[in-house]
Amino acid sequence: MTEEQKENEINLTVLTGNIEKLQKIMEDLKSKKSYLDYEFQDLTNKRALLQAELDKRQREERERIMPQLEQLNQKLKYLNEEILDNTKEIEKHEKQIELLTTHKAEVETMLEKIKDDHEKIQEEYIMARQKPLNINKMLQGDDNGMEIVDEELKKLKARNEELKEKINISEEAYMVLYFN
Repeated sequence: MTEEQKENEINLTVLTGNIEKLQKIMEDLKSKKSYLDYEFQDLTNKRALLQAELDKRQREERERIMPQLEQLNQKLKYLNEEILDNTKEIEKHEKQIELLTTHKAEVETMLEKIKDDHEKIQEEYIMARQKPLNINKMLQGDDNGMEIVDEELKKLKARNEELKEKINISEEAYMVLYFN
């Protein structure tokens, strides 16, 4: 055998050894691949189960929460309507207060006028009541002017009744305005 053959045999032995090692590595890799394929399939199945469970929980939560959300939306709608109604009611009351304030000022002005008129009428009434006394004093000095005095007394009595009626009317108006 020649050296070249020896060298070829050695190379052949080395190559055969390398091939056997590579075949062993290939078998290990195939085994690992098979195991990893199994694990991958197992994880894929677990993922699918977890996704189905998640979808189920989400659906259940939506079904549980939706009636509450709808109920809250209804309550919110009702509260908004109530706020709008209350706002309108407040505006209505503010207008009423404004009208009452204006009316109160007018009534106070009328009340002051009625008080002034009442005081004037009372003064006229007092003067009319005192006038007959003055006429009586005049009569003591002059008996001939009796007819004139009688006419004056009649006029004064009529005026006196008229003033009494005006006093009653102004007192009633004052009371009505005061208590309203």
